[in-house]
Amino acid sequence: MAFYYPEGYFGPVCDALVSDEEIASRSRFAIKEDPDPRVTIINGTPTDWYDEVLKLFDPPPPFLLNRKCKQREDGTYYDCEDEFLSPITFDTLVDVTDIGFSDVFINPNTGPDSCSPFDPDINIRPIVFFDANGNQVTKTKTQRSTPVTYAVTSDTSAVEQTSGSLTAAFNADSSALVISGTGTGNILLTLQWNDNPGTAGVAINTIQLGGQTWTRGDGAGGGAQSGSQTEGFQVTPGTYNITYTGLNAANNPIVQNSSTSLCLKDGHGPDCNANFTVTSLLSQDTVANAGYWSEEGNKYGVWTNPMVCTLPNITQTVTYLIPIPANDTYGFTFGCDDNASIFLNDETTAFLTATGGIFNAGANSTPTTGTRSLTAGTLKLQVSCTNSDGGYQDGEGKPTGDAFIWQRNPGGWYIKICRGGICSGSSNISWVRSGPHPAWPSFMDTYSVYPSNTATLEGVNHNANWIATCPSAGTYTLECRADNYAAFTWDGTSLGSIGQNTAPFNASFSSSTTYNITGVTVGDHTLGVTVLNGTGNTDWATNPGGVAFVLRDASNNVIMTSLDLDNAGNGNLIWHTRMAIGYDYETT
Repeated sequence: MAFYYPEGYFGPVCDALVSDEEIASRSRFAIKEDPDPRVTIINGTPTDWYDEVLKLFDPPPPFLLNRKCKQREDGTYYDCEDEFLSPITFDTLVDVTDIGFSDVFINPNTGPDSCSPFDPDINIRPIVFFDANGNQVTKTKTQRSTPVTYAVTSDTSAVEQTSGSLTAAFNADSSALVISGTGTGNILLTLQWNDNPGTAGVAINTIQLGGQTWTRGDGAGGGAQSGSQTEGFQVTPGTYNITYTGLNAANNPIVQNSSTSLCLKDGHGPDCNANFTVTSLLSQDTVANAGYWSEEGNKYGVWTNPMVCTLPNITQTVTYLIPIPANDTYGFTFGCDDNASIFLNDETTAFLTATGGIFNAGANSTPTTGTRSLTAGTLKLQVSCTNSDGGYQDGEGKPTGDAFIWQRNPGGWYIKICRGGICSGSSNISWVRSGPHPAWPSFMDTYSVYPSNTATLEGVNHNANWIATCPSAGTYTLECRADNYAAFTWDGTSLGSIGQNTAPFNASFSSSTTYNITGVTVGDHTLGVTVLNGTGNTDWATNPGGVAFVLRDASNNVIMTSLDLDNAGNGNLIWHTRMAIGYDYETT
């Protein structure tokens, strides 16, 4: 709208007289609103249809009478409005009278066994990518197993637990910092000063301790004559000498505010111009944990979440669809932590059942193996695995504490499938050749191995597993000797022991012992060896240790010796569990 401002000399200003006809001719007509462009797309019912309802409800329920929408040129509708028998309000839908600050909502029960599903099927949606040319590509995310599995290992360098076992104190003459207690810790010390170099000198210039240097500011160039500096370093129990540079002669002896705080003075008065104080000491007990699983277990192991939840005593069931390239015999290698079974093609009887087989040592370190004739196509394989509580139980026998800590109780399994027979295995044993030795005969000189060839390592059982790839079925022989004691297993079954593992530790290196291993099948087998050197002598020259063996087939061909410490294997591998982790992305 426009405003009318009269113009003219100061004083009364009057409009000229205008006839009614002229006023009428100058008037603008009122703007009429455009008709509502909405069209009825739902023809409602007459209101009298609800007469009986109105007798029961006052006000009546908001029955939908009509829907009107605007229509695009392509015939689609938008900007719709609904007409109801009675006005619809939020209160009509939800009773909000009890919603407020005092509400009590249901909280889900959470605990160490409550694990995120990470990416369940319901969240799988097409994903848009852009190629190198900027073209949009839509891909569908599909599981490689049902449910999804993740690569896991049992490896961890260390587990750190905080404790208060370490203490720190300056010695009597303040020349050193003494750390007492046990373990390893991180210490922080602070040098704080307020010292005018122009008044009776300074208290200190620098302090050196534990590889760190604290430097007092002197206000040079207009800088501050007061301040502080904090440094830290790692400590273990012991004495750490202190080096002072520019220490004022007034500090003879150095005054200690406490066992953890030094008072440093300049040449003016008894006040502390600088303080050197232990401000923090955090002890850390480091528990070494090189991992519970074998090299193969850490290479192929999987679990139903990425090392977040151990899920003790809760069976995890996963289904795989595996492409089989041709009709043939296939070998399976299977290990788990702790118990698991494999079922093929909807069979109700387990094809393989394993207890362990993934561990790096002990009775359950040998994987379970088996062979099966398969036809080309898709193999349905289902594995059910249960991780134990590791013995961490409460008074009711339920999992507790470390049962839920991955570094203490990992869970998982691995499967390898090889064409033609059992998978060619791998050995990677960190032992060394320990012969020759003047006390040994030629067999020991040639084949003896041990964790060391200089240290006796007496009185301790040393374990290792060799993978023997047997090219033919039949009976095999194992010739062996030891200094002082050795025990042998074949695929987890004891073959026997030689020598003595108790005093007087009579050795068995002068003559050989031979074991006949019957019923050997084609493929990989595990030879487990335990060796112990007698106690009472820590001189390698007079108390060497070692074990020696040769494995031969029925034709007396040498298949493996104790010197075969490194064997790569896996030449006939067609599938393993790490090939089926996560998701595939298929273009749609």
